Amino acid sequence: FIAPQEENNTMPTPVDDSSMSPPSSSSNDTTAMMDAVTAQPSSEPSSTPAAAMNNNDDVTAHPPHNDGDVAMVDDTDANNNDSSASPIQLESFNDDIQMSPRKDEAANPMGNPTGMKNDLESSLSSSAPPEQSAIPTSNPTTKDDDGKENDPEAELLDDSMEEECLADEEKNHAKLLDAAPPSAEQRRRDDNHLDDTLDKLQHSISVAILAFRKDEQESGGTNNDDDNCSAYVKLREAAVEAYQTLVEYGASLDLSLDMVSLNNKRRREKLEKIGRDLWKIIRTNPDLFNDVLSAATTATFDIATSSSSLEQKRQRAIAGGYIRTIAVRLIFLQYIDTRCSKVCPPTLHDRRDESKTHTPSPKEFVFGLKVLSKGGRAILQHEKNARDSHDTLSLAISCFSALNRMAQRNGEAANELKDVLLDEAFDVYSALPKAAALFEEEQHGDMSVKEDDKSTQADKSVDWPPIVLQHFDALNRFINVHCDEALNSESKSALKYATLQRFLPQLARLCLKQGYHFAEIGMNDQAMKALNIGLAATNSCLGHIKTEKGRTNQTKNESQILHNLDADMVVLSIESLYLLSSVLKSSGRKQNAINCLDQVEVYMNEKHQRDEELHGNTMNDLGSGTDFVFSEDSIGPAKDKADIKNRSQTALTKSRHIHSREKAILSSRKIQLFNDNPSKEDERCIDDQLSAMVELVSKKEESTLVETSVEKDEMLKLTLQSIRVVHVRRKWASMSNAGSVALDPYQLMFDKLAKSHQLRPFVVLDKLNAILHIAYGVREKKLEREYQSIDQEAIILADQYLSSFKRDNTLTTDTTLFLDAKHSMKTELLKEAEEVFTRAVSLYHSWEVYEMCAKWANMLKVIHERSKGKVSSEHGEDPVLAEVLSVLAYSLSMSGSHAEGMKMARESWRNHKCVNNLATLFHCATKHEHADTLLEFDNALNELSTTDHDVILEHFPRFSNSCVENGAAEGDGELLLGVQERWLNLQLRSKMLSECLEQKKACESPSGHSVLNLLCAYLENFEHVSSSQKDRQKAESMCEYLGHIIDGVLRLLQVCRDRKEEKLTGRRKKKKTSKESNEGGFDSIWDDSATQTLLGSRSQCVWCAESLWNIGQQLTAASVLDDATYDSRALAADLFAASHDFILMSEEEEGARLSKLDYDVKYEPEKFAIPSFTGPSITAASDISSQFSAQCLLLSAAVTVDYLELSGRDQTSAKSLHRRTLHRLAKSQQEFELNCKKEARVPKMIALLTMRCLLGLEEDSFSFQTCNDGLCATLLKLHITEVAAGEKFQILKQVKMMSDLALQKSMTHTDRVLSKLCSDMLQKSGVFVVGGISLGDLQRKMIQSAVSVEEVIGVFQEIDQMSKKEDTCYSAKEFDWFTVEAHNRGVQLSTVGDDARAKIYLTFALNFIERSTREVRCHKSQIMNAFSKSVQKQGF
Repeated sequence: FIAPQEENNTMPTPVDDSSMSPPSSSSNDTTAMMDAVTAQPSSEPSSTPAAAMNNNDDVTAHPPHNDGDVAMVDDTDANNNDSSASPIQLESFNDDIQMSPRKDEAANPMGNPTGMKNDLESSLSSSAPPEQSAIPTSNPTTKDDDGKENDPEAELLDDSMEEECLADEEKNHAKLLDAAPPSAEQRRRDDNHLDDTLDKLQHSISVAILAFRKDEQESGGTNNDDDNCSAYVKLREAAVEAYQTLVEYGASLDLSLDMVSLNNKRRREKLEKIGRDLWKIIRTNPDLFNDVLSAATTATFDIATSSSSLEQKRQRAIAGGYIRTIAVRLIFLQYIDTRCSKVCPPTLHDRRDESKTHTPSPKEFVFGLKVLSKGGRAILQHEKNARDSHDTLSLAISCFSALNRMAQRNGEAANELKDVLLDEAFDVYSALPKAAALFEEEQHGDMSVKEDDKSTQADKSVDWPPIVLQHFDALNRFINVHCDEALNSESKSALKYATLQRFLPQLARLCLKQGYHFAEIGMNDQAMKALNIGLAATNSCLGHIKTEKGRTNQTKNESQILHNLDADMVVLSIESLYLLSSVLKSSGRKQNAINCLDQVEVYMNEKHQRDEELHGNTMNDLGSGTDFVFSEDSIGPAKDKADIKNRSQTALTKSRHIHSREKAILSSRKIQLFNDNPSKEDERCIDDQLSAMVELVSKKEESTLVETSVEKDEMLKLTLQSIRVVHVRRKWASMSNAGSVALDPYQLMFDKLAKSHQLRPFVVLDKLNAILHIAYGVREKKLEREYQSIDQEAIILADQYLSSFKRDNTLTTDTTLFLDAKHSMKTELLKEAEEVFTRAVSLYHSWEVYEMCAKWANMLKVIHERSKGKVSSEHGEDPVLAEVLSVLAYSLSMSGSHAEGMKMARESWRNHKCVNNLATLFHCATKHEHADTLLEFDNALNELSTTDHDVILEHFPRFSNSCVENGAAEGDGELLLGVQERWLNLQLRSKMLSECLEQKKACESPSGHSVLNLLCAYLENFEHVSSSQKDRQKAESMCEYLGHIIDGVLRLLQVCRDRKEEKLTGRRKKKKTSKESNEGGFDSIWDDSATQTLLGSRSQCVWCAESLWNIGQQLTAASVLDDATYDSRALAADLFAASHDFILMSEEEEGARLSKLDYDVKYEPEKFAIPSFTGPSITAASDISSQFSAQCLLLSAAVTVDYLELSGRDQTSAKSLHRRTLHRLAKSQQEFELNCKKEARVPKMIALLTMRCLLGLEEDSFSFQTCNDGLCATLLKLHITEVAAGEKFQILKQVKMMSDLALQKSMTHTDRVLSKLCSDMLQKSGVFVVGGISLGDLQRKMIQSAVSVEEVIGVFQEIDQMSKKEDTCYSAKEFDWFTVEAHNRGVQLSTVGDDARAKIYLTFALNFIERSTREVRCHKSQIMNAFSKSVQKQGF
């Protein structure tokens, strides 16, 4: 149904009363009285919008005095005061209020009020003009428009209706009567609180007046000073607080009765004086409290700043509304029953009993009505406060009701009830439903703020729909009571035209708007009640309009006004009936809904008949030459008759088109009703309505200027929509009941439209769309038996549509589709066809019916190419065509046509190079030519190199899934590994990833997966693939990729570690787990949400370390096999070192650098370290290291040493690796010392590996120095420990082998020290021959390689000592060599004159000769002679 429009947009323009009825010839007393009431407070005319309102501004109403007589406050009673008075001084309530006047004021409006008498007759006479000062206190009779006197008793309300209203009021206050009155102490506190808030209000008013005057003086009242705006805001807050305090003050006790007692008389007079003072302020400063803001200004308020001029006006308007209300409630303190609640507003006392005193006068009721009306509407419009506006407006209605009741027996009250006052009362009545509807918004706001406080929600809940409906009924009764006589009279009164043009239409619009809201929130009963009230109003208005049209004394202007009003009310009635029909349908009252649509048809036919009659009358008048009214613009007799005829015909044609469209809408609504569980009769009605709609569409109208394509499109869309709904419903019925046969509604269109008709392709497309909808429903309900038939029917319709095209030339086909049609029609048709076929492709693709999807995609390709004409894709990229080809390629590939799918994928890639098409190309390549997939993938990635990596990364999961989907094919593991390699490589190069990690920005990973998550999957797949890889080239490529990826991940880990620059502080004790460290106050890098999202978790980091260990072990084992084609131990060594780095990083803290740059990846060649064997390491290892991390470095060093001994690396590269290996050994030694000191095998491995690395460096002096710095001593200790444990001289053998290697590499110094070490080992063990290694041979080698006499003497001393201890430590042959060598060296030294050391050598020779063989012992005499000569030379 059609949503109602806003009131201001849909209400007919009111006509001035002076144009509707002649003005009164004489001014009666009532007119004089109203003129006096509306007197301005100053002599100069006001230019404010408030003063421009016609009897709606409360500035024109004056507060009555409490003695029952009308009291008009004098604006000029303080003229005698000094104009140079001091600024505003607001003191207590009992003190005078003094204010300095503005320059443009004629008097001091807030001067000393002590001159105000109890009876304000004097002030009245001094303030009003002479002709307005005399106001009658009573007027028993009134005059009508004809000047006749009428008895006021003839205009009394119906007694039964009045009693009903009073009964409702008494019922609303029943609950409040039982409330216990407050205690004296509580009352005293309430009095003080009320006084404080009123004091605060008066002070805020004085500040606001000064701010407003400052605005006017500086910028004409438009200054946007923040201080002034703050003053207005405080004024509004003070006014709201004072009002609410006043309401609470009298909520539990009727102040009108409480203030009657003598004890409270002074209190009442004080509050009434405050009310009069407030009213004087309002009258004196009308511009300050102006609440007239235009609708356009209010609509743009939300985008204004808080300090704008608009905001200031809004604050002042709200404050003015509340202050007006406070003033009236204080002035009427003795008349109002103040007991109220949220659902029970305050009311005036029923003063029917004449014996009671303090009965208000009629003018007091007029004053209360106007001021409360203005205040309540200001609160409603600007503050949007439900209770405050509802209570104020209800109090205004109480004033009107009391005045209305008084009019039954008081002539003066009857005189007040004139048209102007009725307009004011109608504004209040029409505002009350809006105020009651605000309870819903406030209730929803309370529930959203306090969802858990159910008791508070129950207290604040208001059953607002009945209140709204009650106000609609009251507004309807108001119109019936006060306007019925004027409507039924034959006079042209202003009240009659106000009722027809304003009262009844506004009531109908309010009911329609609220009925629409009721229907929207599911309150169907309330919606029907509101709409029934509105329809009754429209019916009444239309009936009286018809009566007025039948009168013969209508002027042209009046006839035109009634004609326009009649048309507007018909439209309003039709909207209401449509809405009511929809509500009745939702409630299950189908027949009633149909009756509403029948009434709509009656309205439409009557309107169409009136238009036809108007055209006929025009033509008749044109023929007779008489004048006539054709439209809103009158056509004079001087107009050309041909022009008049053409305009009339154009208007008739336009009217017929509108009527046709309305008939189509009505038929569509009826079809919707009948199509809901239809009977056989309903089916016939549906066919009749469809036939009528088809007839409207197919009927050929003459082309005119007013005929637009929009109207035709709307009718065609409505018709096709109705046909589609009926067709789908009947198709489902036929599938569920195989025997049922129903008429195909589309056949109605095909029968009416020829094959050459331009609308026929649209019908075919619409039916195709309906079939696709059915196909969707069939698969949703899994009706497999219907799949094939529905799919086949859809394909047939698609072929039927495509048959209308001829590929060579569109304009030479056998159809006239585009012969006479505009190019826009062709474009629209092709666009709609693309949408339908695209929907089909999407549906079948989502259902994974790839054969059908390929067919639809192929047809969509044809349509797209047709829409592009002969423009080939070779002239430029076509993204749409590329997308279609991509879907077609994927569908062909999935349906088994791999070659054709690959062809389409390449064509799609050529048309548009994007990531989506790359994914399709990759998928088709995996299906068609698996071996070359990565090659084609790399080529495509290179073409997308300029594209942002983050965009490409988003689609890598699709590439990975394609590899997994083809898991049965050979080599899929290698393909997936290749994709993972490229995925990680691109993700590590992502700038966004690095920036977010550095700045700790919480964002999603570019590919949706963290780096470590991808690395875990990659390492797992690598371990699987490498175990079966036999191709050397592929193995090298895999290992190279792995090394780059590990280095890149470690660099990211360092970025996280180094984000904070803090003082390096290490903890010497063993680091606990991450959870325990966090409990101790440490922040791990893994605690950051950005790190967890982008990089991964700590557990994944540990998993990667373990996986690298496993892969390193696997590569090491594979390299030593006989059939190994590639020695991967170099990579294995690096993987072990990387595992060390990963396990350290898993324990790293934010910015602390606890690892102290101990990462292997941070190795710097110029700063390499070597193991220390002289004591504890100078720089201890980090406390985040572990036994596992130390083992990783140790194993990495061992694998490297083995690999270098067998590989053919160049000398420079080998030396560099040996240096790095020494560095790893040094770090490993430090970590072992910290974490596992009791491990006995570790020092042995470190020492031996260190010695092997030193030999690999081939730096003899460096090796010699290292050996002497504790390495040999450490090896000796390890040897002794080994011998004590009963092991077999492994260290000795290793040292002997390294000694021989040193000799081969010409490292003589190293060879000597190692030989000496071997000799010491044998001596310490007490075994002199071990596996071919004898002590004598070692010492002989030491003697031969010695570089000094002292060194040789030392060896001979060892031999001498050993021979004395053990006779079997040397053989006779060895003693022969020692004897001969000692003799020869002694003779040589004696020859050169070194007789002292010669003597030592010869002494050793004599000692050794006794154990020599016979061959040597025979030369004993020669040795003795040589010894004697050396002794003689020394002088012995």
